[in-house]
Formats: sequence, structure tokens, C-alpha cells
Amino acid sequence: QKGLGGMAGAMSRILSSAATLSDGVKGKGGSVVLSKTKTKHMKEISKEEMEERRMKKKRKERRKKNLQVMYVPSKSGDPVTIENERTLRRIATRGVVALFNAISSHQHESRKSVEPEDRKSRIAQDSKFETKQGFIDKLKSKAEGGG
Repeated sequence: QKGLGGMAGAMSRILSSAATLSDGVKGKGGSVVLSKTKTKHMKEISKEEMEERRMKKKRKERRKKNLQVMYVPSKSGDPVTIENERTLRRIATRGVVALFNAISSHQHESRKSVEPEDRKSRIAQDSKFETKQGFIDKLKSKAEGGG
């Protein structure tokens, strides 16, 4: 029994010790004894993990690159910067409000003229605003006209 216990202890220590792989990375619970035993499924899993790590690293680099060019104004700073940011925010808010109002009025007008006899005129009117430039012109005319 003493010999078996000693042998079992030695085998347990060998199998439970973390082995370093050939590339110097510590294995996840693997051992030197069982390191050559890789099935096709294990190889596929390993490839998938490598691909996931590569994609994660790529996403992280892309995010870092995108965040580098993003300008975030500081809350505490000189009064001129704070006032400029406030002005830009007001302009952006007005622009978004004007855009949504124009979309809403366009939808309202198109719903209003559903009558069959006005179909041709509605199609002509809609084709005028189908293009991007036509819609922008409509927005500008609303902004200049004040409503």
C-alpha cells in the first residue's frame, strides 16, 4: 500500500502540475504527459479561440483608433470654450428640430393628398422631394421662411 500511495501521489503531482507549452505560455491545467494528445475537435476549438482572440484584438484596436479622433469637450475649462460648446449644442438642437418638423410636415402632406384625383399631382410633388437635394431645399426654405 505504501508503494501504491507513493506512486499515486507522484502520478497525481505530474498530472496536476501546470506545464509550459513550447511557446512559453502556461497551459490551462494541461500536463507534459498529456500534451501530445490533441484530437481534431480540440484543434478546431484551439483555432476558434485563436480567431476569437485575433478578432477581439482587432476590435479593440479599431475602437481605440475611433476614440482617438473623438473630441469630448471638458466640463471644466475656460469660459470661451464652454460658451462655444453651448452655442454648437443650440445650433445642433435647432437643426434636429427643423429636420423632424420637415419630415413630419412632409408625412402629413402626403397623408392628406391620398384622394384618387390628386394622385398625379401627389406623385409629381413627391418626386420633387424624393431626391436628397430636393429635401434639403425644402428644409432651407422652411428655415428661411421661419416655419
